[in-house]
Amino acid sequence: MKNTTNIPAALILVNTATKVSVIEITDSLSSMYGVIGGGCDIVARVALNENYNSCLWVDEEAMLKNAPLNIRASCLAGRPIYGNAIMAGEDAQYNIVPLSIACPKIFFDYLDEEAVRFVYDIVKEQASKIRM
Repeated sequence: MKNTTNIPAALILVNTATKVSVIEITDSLSSMYGVIGGGCDIVARVALNENYNSCLWVDEEAMLKNAPLNIRASCLAGRPIYGNAIMAGEDAQYNIVPLSIACPKIFFDYLDEEAVRFVYDIVKEQASKIRM
């Protein structure tokens, strides 16, 4: 059964100067297109560590569109993610549910610049190998 009410999620923009923000989505995948932006018309689910009880929703074609690397989303996913991302909660049946964003928001708000640069270099190196 589709949920027509708004569900809290986190918008993780490519621009690291912009803090992770709380947004509301529905469980309709098409409702995510405009939020992700960049001409998104196909979203892909990216599984995260099971401890998060959440996943990322990203533009499936972002890399083909030469979207920039999203460092914060890449850190969460453990692999390069391009373009903006939505982090949403999910239950055991992979339904989209409200996200408690305390953990990732704290991570992004308080991660010091040296750690960000370190992670950025690692993810950037991985991304360059994929694009070859």
